[in-house]
Amino acid sequence: MATKWRKDLHKSAGILEDHTTRKFMATREGTITKVPDHENDIVNKKYADGIATRSVINLFLTENASDIGGYFDLETNVITAAKENIVQSITANSMTLIASFASILDDGEIDAIALLESGVYALHLHAEAAVAKNLFFYFEFYHRTAGGAETLLGTSHDSGELTTSEGAYDTHATIASDKSFVSGDRIVIKVYGRNNSAAARNVIIYMEGDTASRVEFPGFVSLSNFVLKSGDTMTGDLIMDGANISMDFGDFVSEVNPDGADAIRIKGTDYVDVVIGGMTGLFAVWNVADTIPVFFVNERGDLDIARDFTAAGNVSCASANISTNGKLEFRDTGLFIQSTSDGNLLIEADTMLTLGKSGSDIEIGDSTQISLRTETDTKVDVGEASKRFRKGFFSGIVKVEGGIITMISTDNVSDPPTDAQLDTAFGTPVALGPGFIGILDDNSANLDVWLCYTSDTSWFYLQGTKAV
Repeated sequence: MATKWRKDLHKSAGILEDHTTRKFMATREGTITKVPDHENDIVNKKYADGIATRSVINLFLTENASDIGGYFDLETNVITAAKENIVQSITANSMTLIASFASILDDGEIDAIALLESGVYALHLHAEAAVAKNLFFYFEFYHRTAGGAETLLGTSHDSGELTTSEGAYDTHATIASDKSFVSGDRIVIKVYGRNNSAAARNVIIYMEGDTASRVEFPGFVSLSNFVLKSGDTMTGDLIMDGANISMDFGDFVSEVNPDGADAIRIKGTDYVDVVIGGMTGLFAVWNVADTIPVFFVNERGDLDIARDFTAAGNVSCASANISTNGKLEFRDTGLFIQSTSDGNLLIEADTMLTLGKSGSDIEIGDSTQISLRTETDTKVDVGEASKRFRKGFFSGIVKVEGGIITMISTDNVSDPPTDAQLDTAFGTPVALGPGFIGILDDNSANLDVWLCYTSDTSWFYLQGTKAV
């Protein structure tokens, strides 16, 4: 049956021209050559494979103990710490293992390897020998599975003859076949010494510091292990070695926290433990034991500090309060101090607490317990170490509605008391000052009671009459 085509039907101009309209298509063609520019552009397998083609992988030798007993770590980053070395005696006319090295378990860069490719596997190593004759080294390259099985992939040629000074040597092995590699597998190299002399001799190999001792080999690295797309989940650690994390303006969210809260946590090995959101409020710094937020701001804007607060500048409160468990508040209207739960008020100072402006103030502490000072620098001292009251100077009349109790002596004196006896009972007139008034109850007998008072230098007295 013949088919009649409508004239207005659009004939495809070709897969390269209209793929952006059709979006999804199946094709057996292998000739698509367009370099992709847009999200839905089509590429062939060769192009896709080329994105993750052969990479040269470097693993650096260290003297850090591996989790594999008797092995040392192979690090993916160069180690610039102090140079280390391993010394091994090499058996006469034989070969002796100097050291074994293994990649670190669960290292992200190692787990990203999908294939150990055929090619040249090289070892750059610094070494020296006890004598400059008949001593060499070589290495073996192994693939180690997660179960611990090791497969020898290649053995290098001997190095050049070692000298008695540290030198840099390069050896290589040729691997003829590719070897598949899965997450959890590891790289192992074993360095051997060869001694062609009749006596055992020491060989020293160096790593770290400025040696850059390392093994280099080609591998197929899966970019899917490094490139995260929207919605992807990272199950391991993200380590940024000397780099920054940069993102567009927006939210940085941690949905699952080790403490089961929606929060962003920055935690150090020893001291730093900062939590933003979720745990205590808006922002918190926790103690080393991770049990108490020593500093936090809650969702209402309240600030809590577990210990001392030191401010080099001013502490200003526009309209809010600073509260320390209900005991002290700095308000916009002034300073408010509230008594403690047992009704006491405690103000501590190293030496002296001064209230008021300079020249007219109240001093608490120092040589007197309380000093009330006026602008003319006259003062009232209350409660010196002797527990006796001292001078008080007032420019006006002092009115005491509740009565006055003055100083009372119960010394045993003569009738009438002598000047010397009154000096003993109260002090000298010169020391007390004119106008001092004291009561003398002779021998505390409640019979002879004298009203004693001073002039500048003398004592005067009046004998009281006992009421009946």
